[in-house]
Amino acid sequence: MVRKKLNFFLQHLEEVGIDPNFWISVPYLLESGVQIKETRGWVWVEEEGRCLFPPMPLLSLAPVLEGCPVGEVWSDFDNGRYLLRGMAPVERLDWEYIYAPEKFQDMSGKPWAVFRKNCRKWPRKHPNWEYSYHLKSEQELSDLVLEWLMEKKDAVQDAEVLAAFTLSQLEGVSRKFLWDEEGIAAVNVWDENYKYRNFRFCICRSGEPFLGEFARLLFYRDAVGIGKWVNDGGTLDNPGLERFKDKMNPVRKREVFSWKKRA
Repeated sequence: MVRKKLNFFLQHLEEVGIDPNFWISVPYLLESGVQIKETRGWVWVEEEGRCLFPPMPLLSLAPVLEGCPVGEVWSDFDNGRYLLRGMAPVERLDWEYIYAPEKFQDMSGKPWAVFRKNCRKWPRKHPNWEYSYHLKSEQELSDLVLEWLMEKKDAVQDAEVLAAFTLSQLEGVSRKFLWDEEGIAAVNVWDENYKYRNFRFCICRSGEPFLGEFARLLFYRDAVGIGKWVNDGGTLDNPGLERFKDKMNPVRKREVFSWKKRA
């Protein structure tokens, strides 16, 4: 029932032309344990009593004139602020990075110099790498995820969702694995919505500089020709991650805000 309601909610977003944010996908929201709420011509998504996104009017824009039916909204949409009548942004939640996969084909010129150079370093030391959908060892993958979570434990959000996406073959979730002579080196995990491919996780073996750059390059080159840009999420208040994503030349970097009703 929740899946059916989520599909309806996403279909409604698409019909009215909402630009979906990073959290908009059926697999991600299902694993997050959300609920769909409805009242007075509105529908919205809640998690543990918190409204995640701007509520949507079900039949027309008339309810918008009365103002948003909730007191707070966790994350806005890029082009959906008209839905937040009577509210104001109260804090920046994160950044949101959008990339065009085709730009990763050439990567010529000065703007790409750092990322281009870094992407060459790991495969130069590991020339026998292989990138495929085939998972050779469930145990190696489990060990990689555990190692990564232990190393990043202070910076990881939604660890349970990460584990479910990476270790299980969930409907609507894709995984691709990077191997070398030592075993599994990295895994890329993604899902999609009606507008974007959402790059959920890039989990890499620890202690190997520039492995993350190469794994991301493989992901983006795989996405060439799918007819969608990639939503790569934010930075989680990590200045190093922000610098890293800036060097990948996004086509859009927007500020995502939380909103609250005006007093």
